[in-house]
Amino acid sequence: MDADPDIRSYIDIAGHAFGPKGRVIASLFICLQLFFVATGFLILERDNLHKPSPDFTLKLGSMTLDGRFSFVILSGIAILPSMWLSDLSAVSYASAGGVLSSLVIVVLLTSFVICTITYMSMEVLGYLIYGQNVQSQVTLNLPTEKVSSNVAIYTVLAAPIAKYALTAMPIITTIESRLPANYRVTSMGILVDHTPDKR
Repeated sequence: MDADPDIRSYIDIAGHAFGPKGRVIASLFICLQLFFVATGFLILERDNLHKPSPDFTLKLGSMTLDGRFSFVILSGIAILPSMWLSDLSAVSYASAGGVLSSLVIVVLLTSFVICTITYMSMEVLGYLIYGQNVQSQVTLNLPTEKVSSNVAIYTVLAAPIAKYALTAMPIITTIESRLPANYRVTSMGILVDHTPDKR
């Protein structure tokens, strides 16, 4: 950044170090990573909503959708309004809800050591308690009949909804920057063609 004050992101650094190809490759990997995180949010929502309501189905006209697929659609609908915010300052306010729902305090090296020990202990205890039935997410092993378990599950579900738009914003910005000049994205995130009418 000392060499070029216009450098603002990892993509700029890659472009400065490796040229246009480096910029494209860095952009591709960053967008892929964020896409997978956003997909992981939807999977987390789906699995944690399906566990307390395994018999849930969604009927759309003559089509019936099973519970897992239904919960992905419903989570997407819940997340959609935050995706319309193209102003990052407005998105950051929506993301603050996710930060409040997480309340994860990680401070310096001591906290990392404590977290590592805790995670390793949870893995061992989870396997000792649930054996071969241990699930990929700790909330999937919680009993749904307990109020405290449901509070934990729904608190975990709040974070992805609040953070989804902020996670997807770099992907959206990258796609928008590659659009032709006659296309413009409105403040509500809607793509509009501004080609003059030739009649």
